[in-house]
Amino acid sequence: MNKTFFLINYGCPKNLVDGEGIAATLIDDGFAQTTDVDKADVVLVNTCGFIGEAEMESRAAIEHFTKHRNPGQKIVAAGCLTERRGDSLLEDYQDLDALLGTRRWNEVGELVSRLDTDHRPTYLGPAVSSREMTERAVAGTHSYVKIADGCNKNCSFCTIPSFKGRQKSLSLATILFQLKSLTQRGIKEAVLVAQELGSYGQDLRDDGLDLVGLLQEIEESPGPEWMRLMYVYPSALSRQLLETIVHSDRICDYVDVPIQHCSPNVLKLMRRPTKSKPILRYMDDAREMSADFAFRTTIIVGFPGETQADFDELLKFVDDAEFDHLGVFRYNREDGTPAAQLPGQVSERVKQERYDQLMKVQQAVSLRRRKCSVGKEADVLIEESFSAPLRGQFFSVGRSAREAPEVDGQVLMREKLAVGAIVRSKIVAAEPYDLHAILVK
Repeated sequence: MNKTFFLINYGCPKNLVDGEGIAATLIDDGFAQTTDVDKADVVLVNTCGFIGEAEMESRAAIEHFTKHRNPGQKIVAAGCLTERRGDSLLEDYQDLDALLGTRRWNEVGELVSRLDTDHRPTYLGPAVSSREMTERAVAGTHSYVKIADGCNKNCSFCTIPSFKGRQKSLSLATILFQLKSLTQRGIKEAVLVAQELGSYGQDLRDDGLDLVGLLQEIEESPGPEWMRLMYVYPSALSRQLLETIVHSDRICDYVDVPIQHCSPNVLKLMRRPTKSKPILRYMDDAREMSADFAFRTTIIVGFPGETQADFDELLKFVDDAEFDHLGVFRYNREDGTPAAQLPGQVSERVKQERYDQLMKVQQAVSLRRRKCSVGKEADVLIEESFSAPLRGQFFSVGRSAREAPEVDGQVLMREKLAVGAIVRSKIVAAEPYDLHAILVK
């Protein structure tokens, strides 16, 4: 009888992609996946270690599974926290059976096979095999496609380069294979992700392929009906990239550009480009080319050295820029990062106050942006359907091209529609984050 494994993922979509690759690799190696943890011979906890809150969640999961294991069950910690903390996790959790780092996921079958004979094997550090991820265990209406891993930037608050290493772009052949495979599995939307999409191909010097060239290749190749770009570094935004998106029949008029702040003082401390104004020009250009072009960004409040004047500048910038979607993070002091040693650390109380103020401003912006869609038609990808109406009137929930999965708002439909269908709809009402729509007959 084949050994069974249970896999649970924590953290960002990029980590989810690794988890799907781990599952597919194990299945290909003859293991059987189960959704019942009590029936699993091996439990793999795919951890996140990006910020303190994520690390606490992953540590709690490791502790839970090691303490509540069945007799003979093996517990493996995989992913970012494992790579970041290394062997210290084995000291912290004496009942943990093995470690699998972020760059050696493709050796998971070998590691699991050794659990019965070897004492606490650890697979950390640089990849031993050059095998790229191709097949993944995916389901649903959308899926993430990681086109690169690692990062060459040196943001002062970020731990990622310390455990992910320098960027390594996936080959064009691997990306196109994954996109074709997703289509064959019925996936309707592919979200292209990386730590930083805009640097794609810079390490593929023999190919001369960059992000724009990749998108042009994708446009001419089999793949899901919708594509979306997440995590484009501000300095990688260009007129050429925006034109490529707008002129595409499959790439959504949408881009996520995490600016983190707008104050030159704070951006300098963050070791990021200090000129935030150009993004406003690109937003105007994109919306001139396509009135429905949507922009998402993320911002950190309470960064060390952020003054009240810096924050007031940020509030005005967000109000003026009118990002369609915005995520706000309170700064976390991460050990091992330059920012952790900066003077002018902001109190937790002030961080929370600034978070609340910025979210209040963005909620008003978001409602203004949502109201612009009322009366317009849009294609909606249906992701959920209900037998009893949601809020007493909605039988289906989906997204238009203007909303990314899991992080943005939704489109609430009054009709009961098939999951996975892309339907022409009319927007009839707006909330700060969600839209109401009816089917166009």
